[in-house]
Amino acid sequence: MSDDPALFADGLRLVHRCLGWPTIFVLGPLALLTRKGGTLHRRAGIAYVVGMGLLWLSGSWFTFAHDELFSWRFKRDFAFNLLGAAQGFLGWRAVRRRVVDGRLTSGIGDAIALLLQFLLAGVLVALVKKDPVVGWLGLLFALIAVSEARATLRGGATSATPMRLHVQRMVASYFYALTVVLIVRLDLPHVVKWGAPSLVALTLLACARKPGVARSIPRASLVAAALVGALLAWQELR
Repeated sequence: MSDDPALFADGLRLVHRCLGWPTIFVLGPLALLTRKGGTLHRRAGIAYVVGMGLLWLSGSWFTFAHDELFSWRFKRDFAFNLLGAAQGFLGWRAVRRRVVDGRLTSGIGDAIALLLQFLLAGVLVALVKKDPVVGWLGLLFALIAVSEARATLRGGATSATPMRLHVQRMVASYFYALTVVLIVRLDLPHVVKWGAPSLVALTLLACARKPGVARSIPRASLVAAALVGALLAWQELR
């Protein structure tokens, strides 16, 4: 076995890409397109969440390897990647929670996860002077966490609340994944790579409360994925 760091990095990068493309461009769209609650939807969704978790693990190695520990770039990459990757798991968890007396049920794990989200989002917001777009992303993640906190603490939750949170989390997860693809693979202005997907995601999340419009969210997400794929192909072929 070789102990060459460069060889290890190249191998891990290859594994990361081989895992990333099917997770983002096959499993994600499959979960979006299939009937909610159906067997294929559940299996594709679970595979997507697991794939995103593995991508976070391999991606974290590159964060620790390339960024100076506790530098602002390290804080940005670590907080953004952990928050983004966690959205899929939290979306899976959301539909397993129940509403009792107008409040969303919450275990100790849910409470800890919520506190960590606010902490990591706060790290991103605190970097707004260094990178305003990243501060914006931190605010978006904080707003998603606030939505869950309100349903848990203030009451007023309905039987539709777990599914609404599920949709919010999965949309955030998928557009986080598309953001990473733009950052890593495309030669675009910083504000476009980091900010454009979040603007689309925010628009979709705002529409999620409207049943008639909410049905278009999977299709809109797939259009965004197709656009990113087309940009990738164009950059490779030009």
